[in-house]
Amino acid sequence: MKKTTLSEIDIYTGDIKLPEGIEINLESLRADILHYLSGNQFPFSKSNDILDTYIRDYFKLNNDRYLIKRETIGIQMRPSEYSLSLIEIDPMDLSNSVDYVMFYGVNIPKDGSFKIVFEYDDKRLKNKFYEISLKTNSYVIFPSSLIYRIEPNTSNSLNYIIKNTYESK
Repeated sequence: MKKTTLSEIDIYTGDIKLPEGIEINLESLRADILHYLSGNQFPFSKSNDILDTYIRDYFKLNNDRYLIKRETIGIQMRPSEYSLSLIEIDPMDLSNSVDYVMFYGVNIPKDGSFKIVFEYDDKRLKNKFYEISLKTNSYVIFPSSLIYRIEPNTSNSLNYIIKNTYESK
C-alpha cells in the first residue's frame, strides 16, 4: 500500500538557541515594540535582525525552503486582553498573501499567559483546536491559512510579542 500526502498543516515551535557570543537583547526588542505602538514603523535593530536570520536559516536548513520577511509588527497584550479569530491569508488575493506567520515571545513574565489556539479540520472531524503556549525567547511558525486566536492574558503583567509574516520560496 502506498500513501500519498496531499496536504499538511505544519506548525514549528522552539526556543531561540544562539551560538556563544551572539545574543538577542530582549529589552531592545521591547523598546522597538513600544516605538512601533506609538505609531511608527517597526525599527531595524540588531536584535531583530539576529532573530529574523535565525528563523530564516533554521527554516531553510530543516525544510529546504527560503523565507522572505514581509512585515514585522509589535504586539502588547494587557492583562485579560485577547483576540478574536484571525487569519493572515487574503482569500481574495492569494498570490500576494503571506505564507507563514511567526510569533516570538519578547517578554512574557508568566509562563502560560500567552496562548495561541489554532482551529482546523481533520477530515470528517470539524472544528478541532490545538493550543500552544508561548514563553519568553520562544517562537511558533504556522501557515497563514490557519485560523487562530490569542487567549486572554492570564498574568497581571504586559506581554510583548513580535509577529513576522513571511513569503516562502
